[in-house]
Amino acid sequence: MTENEDLNRGADYWRFRIGANVFPSDSKNKVSHIRRKRYYYSPISLEQHEKWKREGTFSKGLGVAPGKVLHRIDKLDYYLISIEWDRSLGFDELFEGESVEKVSKKHLIEQHSDVKSRGHFWIYSPIQYPRKNPDNVLGLEVKSAGEHGIIMSSPSLHKDGFRYQAQGTLEPYTYSREEALELLLRIDAICRNIT
Repeated sequence: MTENEDLNRGADYWRFRIGANVFPSDSKNKVSHIRRKRYYYSPISLEQHEKWKREGTFSKGLGVAPGKVLHRIDKLDYYLISIEWDRSLGFDELFEGESVEKVSKKHLIEQHSDVKSRGHFWIYSPIQYPRKNPDNVLGLEVKSAGEHGIIMSSPSLHKDGFRYQAQGTLEPYTYSREEALELLLRIDAICRNIT
């Protein structure tokens, strides 16, 4: 399989299995030249998605839009949320000393193999989370809407040349309302404690 075919399959995975809008991107430089604003709350058409694949537009990587699930009927009442950590301490605070291997049995975690201290995980939540920019201590960042920006995701290449890879499960955990509120309050408490 060529790299372009692999990226096309990745785009299909994020659209059809996860239910997100997926954008052709230059993952090494963390940019997409697609005008995304019109897709913040509406689905990218199947025709457009297939055209991007045919034209090789995903050849430099793909970005996944957090926010309302738009392409998976059983998850239309949910938000796809990305929570990123830039330091091991951020992960440890979120999961109280659990290993990535253990947490990835429940949560879809993506990392690139050269830096195991960083990564992000995805959840389905019935409530939208507020945007949180990364802090200087833990590097925690939360995105839950299209306007919060896209997330470079597997199987794209990171700027250092390693692919983003899913660890463990291949589907985000679906949170109940109570679980989603509990995680949101946990993130808020963690962030208040570091300032």
